[in-house]
Amino acid sequence: MANNQHLDNSSEEHFQTILELLETLDKSNIIGAFQLSENTSNLSIDILSYLFAISLFFPDDFVTEQSRLIVENSLASSSDVYALSYNFDLEYHLDNESKLSDFLSELHFEFNLNSSIVGNTALRLLNTGWMFCLQQQTASADQLQDWIHNRELSLDNLDIEEVPAAVGGLTNLNFLFLELNQLSTLPDEISNLKYLKRLYLNDNFFSEFPECICQLEYLRELRLEHNKIETVTPLIGLMTNLEVLHLSYNRLTTLPPEIGQLKKLRRVWLVGNHFSGAEKVKVKKLFSPSTMIEI
Repeated sequence: MANNQHLDNSSEEHFQTILELLETLDKSNIIGAFQLSENTSNLSIDILSYLFAISLFFPDDFVTEQSRLIVENSLASSSDVYALSYNFDLEYHLDNESKLSDFLSELHFEFNLNSSIVGNTALRLLNTGWMFCLQQQTASADQLQDWIHNRELSLDNLDIEEVPAAVGGLTNLNFLFLELNQLSTLPDEISNLKYLKRLYLNDNFFSEFPECICQLEYLRELRLEHNKIETVTPLIGLMTNLEVLHLSYNRLTTLPPEIGQLKKLRRVWLVGNHFSGAEKVKVKKLFSPSTMIEI
C-alpha cells in the first residue's frame, strides 16, 4: 500500500490501483482505495460505480458512509441517484429480488453509472439482482456461476414472461425456482442444467409441457401445478431419476404411456385435471404399485 501512495494521483496507473482495490470488496482494500482517492479529482465512472454500490450494499457503516461522501463530492447527479434508491426503498428491501432488479434497470437507463458493476456488486454482497444481471449479461457465465449461493437460483414471483437464456450458463445449479410468474415457454438453454435436482414452474401460464426439461436427467422434483397444460410429451420418459411430480390443476385428459418408465417416482399429484373416471383407472396402471398417486 505504501508504494501505491507514491503514484501520481492523476495517472492511469493510480486510477487502476483504486479500481482493483475496490473490485476485491474487501474492507481493508476498500479503505485503502479511500486513502488513494484523497485529493484525486475526476474519478472514473467505474470507480464511482463501485463506490456507489458499496455505499448501498456493503455491510459496514463506516465503509458505506465514506463511499457515499466520495460519490456525493464527485458525481454531479449523486442526489438524483440516491433519490432513486429511496424511491425503491432499498434501505429496507435489499434482499428483495424484484425491487433490486427494477432499481438496477432504471439505473441502467437513466443514469451515467456502470450498472453492470452495481449489479454484480449486489450479486456478490447480497445474492440479489439476478434477473437484471442475467438479462444484461453483466458478467461471464463463469463469474456468475462463482457468485451463486448454494447452487440455488430464485427468480420466483417477479411477473416475468421470459427466462433469460443466460440461466443456461449456470451449469452447476441444483435448484431453480421460477414459480409465480407469467411464463409460457422456457429457453432451450435450460437443457444445459444437467445437474439440476429441483425445478419449480408452478403457477405460471404453460399450455404445453416444456420439452427442454426432459433432458434434465438428474432432476428429482418437478412442480408444474397450476398451469394450463393439456398434454404431456412422451419425452417425459427420459426423466428417469424423477421422484416427485406435481401436475395438479392443469387441463390434462390423459398421460403418455412413457411416464411409466419413471421407476423412481414416489409421489405424483394429478388432482384438479380433466380425467374421466375410466381414464383415471388407466392412469393409475401406468405407475408402479409403490408410487403414491393423488388424482
